[in-house]
Amino acid sequence: MTFLKRFVKRTYAVDELVFHDGGTWAALRDTQEPPAPDCPDWTLVADGLAGFHVTFGDDMRSITVETRTTSGRRHVSRMSVAVVLDRGVFTKAKNYDPGDGVTYDGGFWICQKASPGVPGEPSNGWRLAVRRGRDGKSAKDERLNGALQSGDVRDGCNLPPAPSRNS
Repeated sequence: MTFLKRFVKRTYAVDELVFHDGGTWAALRDTQEPPAPDCPDWTLVADGLAGFHVTFGDDMRSITVETRTTSGRRHVSRMSVAVVLDRGVFTKAKNYDPGDGVTYDGGFWICQKASPGVPGEPSNGWRLAVRRGRDGKSAKDERLNGALQSGDVRDGCNLPPAPSRNS
């Protein structure tokens, strides 16, 4: 038997082996036909993966993988992945699914069950991931109080000139 790396259009003798469409085929008679499950000139020696297609769902969490073997069998696998998806600012008009993240009342909330209530209410299906921080002083207030002067450096950044106090 002679083993070829892949099928090319030519005449194959009895018992020649080729790799085609993911599998290994043996010629049953002299032939120029390409190997296929319904071709009487070939027999499949080793089934393989002929192709696959991956599709992501509209929900951005589900994945469908469709595979096809050399012998023609098809298989479909579906799976969901647990990821947090930022859905923006919370609104009662939207439906939320587990894993959706929203901002509400200064915090970031992650949905724990389908069709939850309002974030922050008891037993509502939301989990607080990030709490609102304290309000800080603005840089403008600090400059006007003389804490920072033009050319001062903070966190490696040169500050622009402070506005004049007369303006």
